[in-house]
Amino acid sequence: MSAGTFDVNGLQPDLTDLPELQVPPPATPMPWLLHAYGHSVVQGGDDSWGAQFPNRFSSRLAARLRATELNFAQGASALVTDNGPNRPGAEWATSGGWVTVLQTAAPEARSRMPVLCPQQLVLVMNGHLEGGIAGPERTPGVYPGVLRTVLRRLRAGALYPDTHESVRILGPHERIEGDWRNSGDGITILTADRATVDIAIPAWYPGGLAIDVGGTYVDGAAADVIVTLDGTELGTHEVTTFATSTVGDEHPEHTPWSYRIDGALLSPGKHEIRLEYVNVKAWGSFDYWQIEASQPPLILLPETVSFPGAWDHAPVRSNFNVSEEDRLVIRDLQRAVAREFADGNVHYVPLQDVVPPDAPIFAPDDLHPNALGHDLIAERLYDYVAAHWTRAHALGTGTAIPGAAPSQRQVQIQKIRTKVGRARRKIMP
Repeated sequence: MSAGTFDVNGLQPDLTDLPELQVPPPATPMPWLLHAYGHSVVQGGDDSWGAQFPNRFSSRLAARLRATELNFAQGASALVTDNGPNRPGAEWATSGGWVTVLQTAAPEARSRMPVLCPQQLVLVMNGHLEGGIAGPERTPGVYPGVLRTVLRRLRAGALYPDTHESVRILGPHERIEGDWRNSGDGITILTADRATVDIAIPAWYPGGLAIDVGGTYVDGAAADVIVTLDGTELGTHEVTTFATSTVGDEHPEHTPWSYRIDGALLSPGKHEIRLEYVNVKAWGSFDYWQIEASQPPLILLPETVSFPGAWDHAPVRSNFNVSEEDRLVIRDLQRAVAREFADGNVHYVPLQDVVPPDAPIFAPDDLHPNALGHDLIAERLYDYVAAHWTRAHALGTGTAIPGAAPSQRQVQIQKIRTKVGRARRKIMP
């Protein structure tokens, strides 16, 4: 992956000089936990959980890795993360096929070093038949920001909602509840130009780790956000410049936004971040601020493959009518956003060469891989994990930071276990 410098807050990623698609050599990984988000394309209704669950390529990858899988499956057409793993059925995108994010992960208000990520290995099956983000009169401009927001959230080690004590709201605002938030149990909406959100970074912040601020828009609302750090303007996150979506709403529902502040600007100690809302249309949103983990997880973005079938029986046909041209737009946007993460922990995984449309690897509907197709996809994903998994990922991710101090009973039990362990080691030959 290229280690170049890219505008991680730009409306469009840098599509020039994308690296060649290469499959890394195999190695021997040993992850503990696989988080799979999105649609792992299995024919049938209960594709998130139930009888067909083991047939998903994500599940087959977990079996190869001897990893525990948490599957957060949703509809094929939506870029979604959600905190309900292994749920029955699939949840389709909003009518019109636009990009959607639902992330209801509970806040992880961590306050001690190091800042550890609860994720270890992540599959984000976003982009599969993403009909709302490419092609004429659609919204490809929305997609890079959505993808960045999801990847940043997955790489976070600490998350603070709009109700956290570090947040102060100035100017007309109100709070609304909803299951389309990206954190907590609702969002704050700011209803006038020049309303602000002030965020006081705690003194324990370790320094050097990127900080993201963000929110979610619904119902056509939008605003541009001027971001300053300790009184110095860093840049503006533009939302009002997005093109009209397929169904006529000026801004697709459930569209998240986020702005990244470079960790190099943030030293240990207290900092003040200000978000100033301008060009407000209906309202601007603030949902959370977060700190990137000291060791982000390994994240894979599988390529959207070309299927030989047609989605004539799909619940919402506009969600699935993706041309080859659209598929290539999705591919390039994914690859460009992935390389913005200079630590190399986000990888775009090519799949089209192992599942060509004319090969006997599809189910009778020609829209889902058969057993062989899923195995081929799982094997390619395994190669990427094997080549890029490191001991740092195993030791520095997926680890819960202790909360309350252990009780006296817990302390006593541990002392007894320690003594027993020492006695056993003494008597062992």
